Amino acid sequence: MNELIRERFEILRQRPFLFYFIGTTVSMFGTGMQFIANSWLAIKLTGASFSVAVVLVCAAIPGILLSPFIGVFVDRWDRRLLSVYMDLFRAVIVLAIPIFWWLGQLQPWHLYAMAFFVALGDQVYNPSTMALIREVIPKEMLLSANSFSSIANQIGGLIGASAAGLIITYSSPMVIMILNASTFIFSAFCLLAMRREVIRPARITDKGGAWTKFWGELNDGITYIRFHREIIPKYLMVLLFIVILRTINVIIAPFALNELKVGTNGFGFIDASFGVGALIGGLVLPIVSRIYGDKPLMHLGLLSLAFSLIFFSLSQNMWMAVLGYFLIGITFQTRIMYLTEALKSTELDYQGRVYSTFNTFFSVISLVVYIAMGFLGEILSYRWIYAVQGGIVAIIWVFACKPYQRKNISTEIDIN
Repeated sequence: MNELIRERFEILRQRPFLFYFIGTTVSMFGTGMQFIANSWLAIKLTGASFSVAVVLVCAAIPGILLSPFIGVFVDRWDRRLLSVYMDLFRAVIVLAIPIFWWLGQLQPWHLYAMAFFVALGDQVYNPSTMALIREVIPKEMLLSANSFSSIANQIGGLIGASAAGLIITYSSPMVIMILNASTFIFSAFCLLAMRREVIRPARITDKGGAWTKFWGELNDGITYIRFHREIIPKYLMVLLFIVILRTINVIIAPFALNELKVGTNGFGFIDASFGVGALIGGLVLPIVSRIYGDKPLMHLGLLSLAFSLIFFSLSQNMWMAVLGYFLIGITFQTRIMYLTEALKSTELDYQGRVYSTFNTFFSVISLVVYIAMGFLGEILSYRWIYAVQGGIVAIIWVFACKPYQRKNISTEIDIN
């Protein structure tokens, strides 16, 4: 066990990943604060709660419109420098809000525009760094790398969300904007500190003019998916986890406040329990995977997520809800294994285009979820929404297990 734990942390001895991990953790601290500040400012400027939904919709649009095109640039350019540029781009965009504020010119549309352009930077940054990790990390360490990336997100997000309320109470949301911009700049310097020589240039098409090459490479990415259909189920499983995350993020506040009636403090405890569970899940996932194997753990994690969602839907008080949301956080980390399998199954030169193509669907589904939850919340109890999600995950688990069961039966027959 001690050897497994040492291997688990061996990833942090990889210089490129260590700099990425530090930069991402700090950057996510700013991002965790940013959502709270965006929501507060939107309501403050408009006086209407629907403005928060407008911010979310603006953030979803870049992924819907631009993801496939972004993938071409991710596969064509130096992914490290592209990630650095996106950090600096987002820092400039965020800093524009305090400037307008101090000039007395800040309007709601400025906030919506910021959400759009920051999300645009996210849409380029995320596949760039995912492909970058795939470049600089040995394939056998990819699960640990993705697990630690998730840990960075959870640590930064938990600390940032906790700090945001205090900063707004005792200072100003503009302080949050400045801090967030600073974290982007810090992340950029961390990425620059990664060893330059280990980063291989992405493949570049040599024939034709600029637009011909661009459309040709875009078509190559789609064709790659058509001829490698085995990656489609893996990305669809990633989509399942994204839909679950988007749904629980949208309805956790009204469920806690309106149905559980636990108040703002209770909501804070419940919301934080997911992050704590996800943090623990990310730490132990690679260790448990080495002991029991990837496939059994993936199936067990999916089934456990189904039961966790159903258990949470039955919550009658704050502590039962805290436990349920904690379990959802742990079992939700099964998505790391599905994402790792999807990345391993995709050739390095196509990482950006394949991920960005699927990300278009992820963004569309996210937008649909935001809208649908607004309507369903008026018709159904939030308990039923959580319970139905658990039931859907259980059904998918049954179908996901069938190929694995058939493979085990075939193996037993061959042995006999």
